[in-house]
Amino acid sequence: MKQPRVYSAIGLIVLILLVFSQPVMPQIQGGNVIFIFDASGSMWGQVEGKAKIQIAKEVLTDLIRDIPEGINVGLVVYGHRQKGDCQDVEELVPLAVLDKDKIIKKIQAINPKGKTPITLSVEKTAEKLKNVDEETSIILVSDGKETCAGDPCELVKQLKASGVKFTMYVIGFDVTVEEKAQLECMATAGDGTYHEAKNADELSTAAKQMVEKTGKFGVFKVYALKNNKPFSPWIELFREGEKKPFWGGPIETKEGEPGEKTFNLLVEMETNDSPEEIMNFYKAEMTNKGWGVKMALSQGKAASLSMFKEKRGLLLSAGQRSGKTKVTLMITK
Repeated sequence: MKQPRVYSAIGLIVLILLVFSQPVMPQIQGGNVIFIFDASGSMWGQVEGKAKIQIAKEVLTDLIRDIPEGINVGLVVYGHRQKGDCQDVEELVPLAVLDKDKIIKKIQAINPKGKTPITLSVEKTAEKLKNVDEETSIILVSDGKETCAGDPCELVKQLKASGVKFTMYVIGFDVTVEEKAQLECMATAGDGTYHEAKNADELSTAAKQMVEKTGKFGVFKVYALKNNKPFSPWIELFREGEKKPFWGGPIETKEGEPGEKTFNLLVEMETNDSPEEIMNFYKAEMTNKGWGVKMALSQGKAASLSMFKEKRGLLLSAGQRSGKTKVTLMITK
């Protein structure tokens, strides 16, 4: 296979991360994320011998535990109070600074019962965002399509056209081809991405990738050594297209310990190579460096890769649009 053109840039950053960094979960400062959680009766269905609702609760709970401070999080649920009610949509946790214990308790108490009013849930969520100046990421997790009146894809188009500042991300959990079409349409209309998950591992990977996409930066902690001894290097960080660094300074060392400094950084690149080529290339490169493959998916114009080594994880997503492939790379602790 030809060497992808992004290798020289992203490959260098991968090596820096592997040699010098102690990666952590993405730090999204000042961001807004609202989860819309499917609690319709179909969530009692099973995947690999386990109820989908149980899997979804565990994945979302783990995700909330891993999200660092400094991000606003909200939770909207539908279908959890009574059967056959197309008005059963509730904002369990209003958008506010993340309170992990509070939101996890709400998640654990969810009991699937009713319909799937996706359109109404998005409408009510967007209504609260009309006076919010910052961009908000809406992450919908659903195991099916709309079962009440309304067209959620058309609604998302209308909301975007009206100027509501949000991006729509959607995860289809154990869905049919027909159900996928509606959910994928929503993500496309909302300038977001769609991920399909068939089991617990895929749902976990998709959810983490969605959260990472909600912010432009992750966390990069540098450990500087020279001749096996700590030293204080001067670091300058630049945003793409800017000539002046947004941060510059030394990394102070401590006696007997490497110096460390936490920076906001997320690797994003564009290339002419296909998503599958990018995924296969990094899969081979990182496998040679001792990383294991947890999940590798390629679906036409999109590809996702999840790998691990000891306590570290690597997440790569590549999506093609207008002939260009956008690559996002994150290494987590």
